[in-house]
Amino acid sequence: MWTVDSLLSHASGQSIKLEWEVRDNGQGPRIADVKIAGVSMFLTKRSEFNSFILNNGGTVEPLVKELEVRAAR
Repeated sequence: MWTVDSLLSHASGQSIKLEWEVRDNGQGPRIADVKIAGVSMFLTKRSEFNSFILNNGGTVEPLVKELEVRAAR
């Protein structure tokens, strides 16, 4: 696993630290997570998916349907 640090600078002068977690599981390097200002997007997304599942009957099928609809846009 590698961590690639970068800094995103806005025209206003504010900067945001980005950390890219990169892993190679035998298929070449892939981005596994991005942390923006220290917040993991992987953990954030997982939490959102869990909430969606719990709020829609506790099964994964409604989540899959929602993701398919969003992907079709």
